[in-house]
Amino acid sequence: MRPLCFVDTETTGLDPDIHQAYEACWWRDDHDDGPTTITLPHDLTHADERALEIGRYHERGFSPGRWIPSRWHDAGLLNLALTGVTLVGSNPSFDAEFLRRLLGDAPWHYRLINIEEGAMWLFGWDRPGGLADVSHELRRRGYEIPFPDHTAEGDVRVTRTVYHALRDERRRLPR
Repeated sequence: MRPLCFVDTETTGLDPDIHQAYEACWWRDDHDDGPTTITLPHDLTHADERALEIGRYHERGFSPGRWIPSRWHDAGLLNLALTGVTLVGSNPSFDAEFLRRLLGDAPWHYRLINIEEGAMWLFGWDRPGGLADVSHELRRRGYEIPFPDHTAEGDVRVTRTVYHALRDERRRLPR
């Protein structure tokens, strides 16, 4: 089986053709060392101020010329970490497209796991909710789920916890 890799990016906007990821986090389920978060090279030429506000870009001290220290700075190591894994995320196709543009390739397996779609079917919703909606519903059902915070690492932690809670919730259903 392919390793699962919980992933999230923070970006300068919603359009991968003109915006960029400035922060990425991943947490592979075959590594016990927890999440890895990196700051990515970027510029703000086409940045959407609303996107920067949501991710608290300025508040958290990001800037195009100032790199926040992180464990891995090399896109080659990010590429290695994502090679052959199945990406799991809250709308992972969004993150995958930004990562593909950054890396120039998609080293992960082509199937992606979207926890929002999984929750939609499990909860009987007509449309997928966001990470906040899914985590709220799971907390309502008694799970201890952290709150999403629009940081790459914080949202990876929530996504991973939600994924495992959804699996547990599914196991509770009659077969």
